[in-house]
Amino acid sequence: MAPMENENGVSCRGYAVGHIASPYGDMLEFELFGEEQTWCLVMVPDFRGRGGPRLILRRRRLAGSGGHPSSIVMALRKYLSGGRIRDIGNTRHGAFFSVEMATLSGEAESGDVCCRFDRHGVSMVLPGGRWILGRDKTDSAGGPDSPELADRAESSGAEVGEEPRPDEKTLEAWFLECRAKILRNLDGRIKKQRALIANIERDLEEFARHEEVQRQGELLKSHLFKIRRGMAEIELEDWFSQTEDGVTPIVRLALDPVKDPSANCEAYFARAARYRRGLVSAARRLDEVRAALGPMEIERATCAGIACPDFKGLAGYAAGSGRGRESAGSGKAPASQKRALPWRSFVKKDVVILAGKNAASNAQLSLKIASGNDLWFHAKNWPGSHVILRRKHKSHVFTEDEIHTAAVIALYYSEAKRFGREEVMLTEAKHVKRIPGAPVGAVSAAASRSLLVTLDDEVVRSALASEEKNAP
Repeated sequence: MAPMENENGVSCRGYAVGHIASPYGDMLEFELFGEEQTWCLVMVPDFRGRGGPRLILRRRRLAGSGGHPSSIVMALRKYLSGGRIRDIGNTRHGAFFSVEMATLSGEAESGDVCCRFDRHGVSMVLPGGRWILGRDKTDSAGGPDSPELADRAESSGAEVGEEPRPDEKTLEAWFLECRAKILRNLDGRIKKQRALIANIERDLEEFARHEEVQRQGELLKSHLFKIRRGMAEIELEDWFSQTEDGVTPIVRLALDPVKDPSANCEAYFARAARYRRGLVSAARRLDEVRAALGPMEIERATCAGIACPDFKGLAGYAAGSGRGRESAGSGKAPASQKRALPWRSFVKKDVVILAGKNAASNAQLSLKIASGNDLWFHAKNWPGSHVILRRKHKSHVFTEDEIHTAAVIALYYSEAKRFGREEVMLTEAKHVKRIPGAPVGAVSAAASRSLLVTLDDEVVRSALASEEKNAP
């Protein structure tokens, strides 16, 4: 196998290993520094059994993130950073390179470190035969899976050169795998956020009983003479709930046997006060969490719509959905994700309104991003934005005000805006279909109805105030 060379025929032997990172997925990236040039060595993992991992050489680093380095990356940095390449190449079973180290990370040991990439992961053999990463430690470097340099003889003859291009099937499989991992991460975040919403809603139901608990405290206060220490419950006439025909229901109230009558009474009043405070804070928290859910769902839909093999478009989501992302409850998405949105986004209490910016954006919104039960709006017989009205949570029922706001936005971002009053088409997104052979963005909308909409300046101002300003 020939040594690794760049386009000018200069061997990569002797190049120093610099920064090591994992841009996205299971990919690894190594900076190589020569006397005059800097190169980037990328380990492309094997997906679906197509030939094993491969090393490629690029002029520039990939656009992925870095985030917090994994344990694998940290170990590679410890044992390889600063060393110089002795040999490098691709084999039938994967790829390898060896690095000459003057000293080994502060240890009194020197020699070569051999790094191997195969279907089982990453492994290294240190001087003295010690194994690390992805392999059980042994006393020698021998064995059937030995990453010794003798494996060079198994080379397929494929040289590592300037950006060799993987075959399309391998590239597609790798892209789909990376996107699937990111989507699973986003789905997990969305699931947690929805579970949090459900928990807060249950708390709100309980806190809404503050008036009932207050009345129960008043009943106990008026019947203190009936309460004895040691009682676990008591039955009292609830005159607060007396019916029109004079029937007074009996209510059973729980007591703390340890407490005296007055303390039991005060416990009810204290709980009622706690419920009143909790009602306000929980409602505020619910608004915050719902507001955070909307951008997450948009991120997920946008990521799912990235076409193969747009790795550059995927990189921002790999950065934001994995290491280094904002917390799920913060409501903040990484800047790289927000900048990637090709449409306008207006965030309301229970809904998100999306408006296309051009024909391509309209097509993506209507045909890829919108869910079946989202509402779709468009100015009738006029060019303009496709507008999507979507729920933040499934149980929400669209209000007339939300529908009106979305219709006004559709009119505002259309050529019918100058007339101030025009019809706007409305239908469920599942009825919107692409017209075969028509220009990008041209769609048909079955089962639609028309709304006569007047351009309302106040509604427009309110919508613009809620727009995510960092979206392009």
